[in-house]
Amino acid sequence: MMKRYKIAIDVPPDYFLCGYMWDFFRGAVVYALEHKDIEVKLYEDALKDRPLEEGYSFLNDSDCDGFIFACFPDANNPDRHLKILDSVEKLKMPAVCVHGLLNNSTIYNVTYNKPHVARIAARHLTEHGFRRFAGVTNEFFQRDLCFEAMCDEFRKLDPELPIFVTQRPYQEHSILLKDEFPSTRHDEWKRFKQWLLCLPKPIALFTLAGEFARWVQLACDELNIDIPNEVGLISVDFSPILDQMQYRSVTTVMLAPRKNGYRAMEVLHALLRGEPQPITTIFQSGELLERDTTNTIIAESPYVVKALHYIHEHYHELIGVPEVVQAAKCSRSHLCRVFQDELGRSIMAEIRRLRILRVRELLQNTTVPLREIASISGFRDTSHFSNVFQQEMGIRPGEWRKKVRNGTLPIEI
Repeated sequence: MMKRYKIAIDVPPDYFLCGYMWDFFRGAVVYALEHKDIEVKLYEDALKDRPLEEGYSFLNDSDCDGFIFACFPDANNPDRHLKILDSVEKLKMPAVCVHGLLNNSTIYNVTYNKPHVARIAARHLTEHGFRRFAGVTNEFFQRDLCFEAMCDEFRKLDPELPIFVTQRPYQEHSILLKDEFPSTRHDEWKRFKQWLLCLPKPIALFTLAGEFARWVQLACDELNIDIPNEVGLISVDFSPILDQMQYRSVTTVMLAPRKNGYRAMEVLHALLRGEPQPITTIFQSGELLERDTTNTIIAESPYVVKALHYIHEHYHELIGVPEVVQAAKCSRSHLCRVFQDELGRSIMAEIRRLRILRVRELLQNTTVPLREIASISGFRDTSHFSNVFQQEMGIRPGEWRKKVRNGTLPIEI
């Protein structure tokens, strides 16, 4: 008779609401459905009515064989996650953490490639002309490994890198309920506005959480600071639900919670079968969704601004440097020089960049034939399209489409 494994999963209900853990759970269920020897038992905030000192010890008396959990910091109890991790380490079953602060922990964990996510954010903002950067967080998210990776990446571009660290706890529900916190009565809110006002402009801000993105938008509106032309804004894994509550849609580096859930189940399943696994499993993640808060190009030269506006409106047509020079109304040599100086890439490189972005979106999200994609993306013919794509991506477009859809595409550097 086939051995069946019962796997317990505990998720915080607040994160179900904002979407991340719901997608994670869907990924876990997909894996369970593919493997008939797995049964899933879902807990919603299993520690809510239990003493924190006991943690997850109750699972030792259950019929569960393995455990998957998320461990988030608690603003009201900074050591909560340490107590939780300690209780998990004492379980008599293998366990996998999918989200949390696991520095120097012996617990198995499955996580996304945080430096890769940081590189995606930095590359996007620099391609849009931003040269100054700042971060917004609180003292708990400041310890998050993804926020640390973001700081490391952006300090390479802006060594000063001012960071605003609020003492306010993170409150996702303040967005979901359309609460108008922070109000002008709070000293912390005044301090944040003063900090924002003193930043050099233009500047791009990064954050990991929806409430902080909303802080930036509220403060900029009160201070008459233009988003995105004076302050750009990018977040990580901003929930579509939360995004609808914002004044403007927020440019986001999306993670892959469904893949996280699937990989966590895969690792735990292997452990239950006695197969050794690495303590940390890192999976590919990071899809940029460009939205209102970075929908601009920052440039000092008016000729570069004109050139960029023309390129962004016509890149999908058969245009080249002569058409861009004509639109900018200056000499070719001058435009090519200032364009390269300001953006760090040539005019044709910018045209190719936009074409490839359009092509990747079409390849990933549609079934449009390659010949038609070439035609509507500014390439002369299918052969030209295929050659340029391979030069930029290192792979033919048809192969890229297959790999990105089956999840075997290597991580971009």
